[in-house]
Amino acid sequence: KTSWDSQRHRISLRLWAASAAMRRPYPHPGITVVRSPPESAPETSKTPVSRWCRAFRRRNPRHRLLWGLSAAALVVVLVVGLWWWGSGVSGSFRASAAIGEGDHLARSTVPRLRGVTDGPDTFHFYLITDLDKESHVEGEERYQAWLQEGTLRRRPDGSFEVHFGQLEPLVTSLNERGRGFELSELVQYDGKLFTADDRSGIIFELLRVQDKWQAIPRALAMEGSGVTTKGLKIEWGTVKDGILWWGSIGKEFLRPGQTLEEADKSLLWVATMDQHLSVHHLNWAHFYQRLREATGTTHPGYLVHEAVCWSDVHQKWVFLPRRLSFEAYDEVLDETRGSDVMIMASEFFEDIESRHVGPAVVSTHGFSSFKFLPNSQDRVIVAVKSEENSALGTQSSYLTVFQIDGKVLMEEVRIPHAFKFEGVEFF
Repeated sequence: KTSWDSQRHRISLRLWAASAAMRRPYPHPGITVVRSPPESAPETSKTPVSRWCRAFRRRNPRHRLLWGLSAAALVVVLVVGLWWWGSGVSGSFRASAAIGEGDHLARSTVPRLRGVTDGPDTFHFYLITDLDKESHVEGEERYQAWLQEGTLRRRPDGSFEVHFGQLEPLVTSLNERGRGFELSELVQYDGKLFTADDRSGIIFELLRVQDKWQAIPRALAMEGSGVTTKGLKIEWGTVKDGILWWGSIGKEFLRPGQTLEEADKSLLWVATMDQHLSVHHLNWAHFYQRLREATGTTHPGYLVHEAVCWSDVHQKWVFLPRRLSFEAYDEVLDETRGSDVMIMASEFFEDIESRHVGPAVVSTHGFSSFKFLPNSQDRVIVAVKSEENSALGTQSSYLTVFQIDGKVLMEEVRIPHAFKFEGVEFF
C-alpha cells in the first residue's frame, strides 16, 4: 500500500507540474524566478536601446503607442529623404568634390548636363574660351578664361535660332612657363564637367561653388607616351566606352631643315582618363595617317584637328578638321586654310568617308569644337568655328547648326565678345 500511494503521489506531481508549465512562463515548473539584474550589471542594460526593446516587449498600450509613433516618423523621414534625393538627381548632377574654407565645406552643384529643358525644342549650352597669350591677367599672377551661356531654339520649320546669356569668369594661377588656362574643350563625363588647358595639359573639373565657377585641377596629361616634362596640347575630348579621350592636333611638328622622319611626333598621341582619373597614353600616328590618306592631305599636306567626337549611334569617330591643306605648312597662310569637311571613321579606322558640310566655307573660319544635338540620334551637329588674325591680334568665333548630310539648319552666327571659343557642351 505504501508503495502504491508513493507511486500515485509521484504521478500527481508530474501532472501538476505539466499543467503548471502550460500556465506559467517560467523555465522550471513550480519555481518562481525573479528576473532582476545583478548589482554589478553594466550601464549598457539601461541604455536607450535596451529601454526601447523592453518597451516593445511589454503589453502596456502606452509603450506600444510610443513605438508606433516612432516608426511612423522614421517612415516619413525616409520618404522625404528619397523624394529630395530623386528630385536633386533629376535636376542637377552631384559635384564630386567639396572645397574647404577653414571649417566650412562648400558643396557644388551645377545643372545636369545633356538635358533638354523648357520643352523638346529648347537646348541650353556652355561655351569656353582659349585666349592664348591674352589669358594672362596683366600685372598679376593669374590666368583667366570665360564661360558663356547660350540657348538654341528650334523653329517650327526645323531651323534654329540662338540667344546668348551670361558671361562668367574662371581664374587660376596654374601655368607652364608663363602660359596657361588656354582652355580648348568642354566635355561632360561621369556626371562632371571637364575642360583642359592646351598649354600645360592640366585637366580641370568645373564646379559651381557659392554662385561662382571654380576650376579644380583633377589630372595631368603629358605629351607623347607621357614620359616627358611637357604637357599635352589638348585640343579635343570625347567619351567612348565609358572612357574620356583627350587628343591633340594630330600633326607632326617639323622644324626648318628637318625631314619627316626627324619630326616631333608627340602630338600624334592621345590620352585616356577613366572614372578614377587615371591617365594612359596611346599612339594614334597610324590612325591620323589614315585620315590624311582618305582626304589626300598626306605630307607635305596636313590636317589639324580640334573638333572630334565619338558617336555611339553610328559607332564611328567624327572629325571636323580646323585646318585642311594640300600644301606644306606656312604660319601665315595656315590662318586661311579653314575646313568645311566632315570625316567619319569606323572604330579602328578601317573604313573612312568624308564630305563637305555646314555653311559655305569662309577660309579663315575653322572648326574648334562640336557636339551632337541632344535627342537627335547624332544626326544634327552644333559646331563652333573660330577665326584668328595674328597680324591684327584679333579673335572671333561663330556658332552654326547643320545635319550630318550637310544641310544647314542655322548659318554662322557670331558669338558676342572678341574671344576665341574652343569648347561647347549642353546642359
